[in-house]
Amino acid sequence: CGIPIFYPTSVQQILDFGVHAVALSRSTGVWASMKLVSEIVETSASVNVDPTRVQPVIPEFPSQPAGGFNIRWPDRSLDQEARLYQHRLPAVLAYARANQINRVVWDTPTPRVGIASSGKGYLDT
Repeated sequence: CGIPIFYPTSVQQILDFGVHAVALSRSTGVWASMKLVSEIVETSASVNVDPTRVQPVIPEFPSQPAGGFNIRWPDRSLDQEARLYQHRLPAVLAYARANQINRVVWDTPTPRVGIASSGKGYLDT
């Protein structure tokens, strides 16, 4: 589908991922979304609202099409699809890697089994 989905595990992460969602969208031209569940949203928490708390890193993108990532008129659907798969999605992955959006929480020198989880499922796991 090509839309990155941020899935926070806390009220603080809602704010932090919000900064990343905007930076990711502006730098790569993709829409970003956020999955919020009531167990996280309908709580109270102390949060850090320092504007310098999250400093997004805009990486060198692997490739960038002439004219940039954004769709322009009169783009044909095949041109839009090619730009998405050849340029925009690799840029999203580069952004996620540069900002350590996805990370290994418990590592081992000889991994045999992996468990991937996000958001509320991460807290439950």
